[in-house]
Amino acid sequence: PMNTLAAGCGAVLALTLCAVAPADAQQVRTFVSSVGDDLAACSRTAPCKTFAGAQPKTGLGGEISCLDAGGFGAVTITKSLTLNCEGVSGSILGTGGIVDITINAGTGDVALRNINLLGNAAATGIRVLSAASVTLQNVRLTNFTGEGIHVTPGTTNTSLASGTLPASAYALHLGLAAPRLTVEGEEHLSTFAVHAQAVYRYGRFVL
Repeated sequence: PMNTLAAGCGAVLALTLCAVAPADAQQVRTFVSSVGDDLAACSRTAPCKTFAGAQPKTGLGGEISCLDAGGFGAVTITKSLTLNCEGVSGSILGTGGIVDITINAGTGDVALRNINLLGNAAATGIRVLSAASVTLQNVRLTNFTGEGIHVTPGTTNTSLASGTLPASAYALHLGLAAPRLTVEGEEHLSTFAVHAQAVYRYGRFVL
């Protein structure tokens, strides 16, 4: 009967619609490449071009990996996320007053691994506004005119596992209310100095 046929078609249509994955589904791991496209899916075979383009397509607690050497653009991290350029020369080139990486992740955990931040006379490399924890491993900051890393109150734990801070006036700036800073594998650390509202570590040093 016609009604039965119509009902059957409706059921098939409903099943077809349910089987279609959402177009904006997020992935646990996404990829960026110097020849990528931010309109792509950010998969290994269809990578994005910038960290900012890949972040919305990366799930909470996921990782953005670099496939090749390149500059992947400034980014504001707004959730639990890892940026990892292991095995390649992944970088961010600063311009003017732009901060290379701003971390405003609320209660999220953020990790930056194997990334070169090139100041190009920009003032600040990494600004931490909020996060449950921030881990830096093998992160190199060079040619910044102001603070290499600026940590504001609200971050529960900042860990500098390894890397290089710039030879700027204030390589590291911690607000007095900022919580524990963990530094591992220290070598040739310069002296601490206390300023009115912050603790500064002067000069260039290797972690």
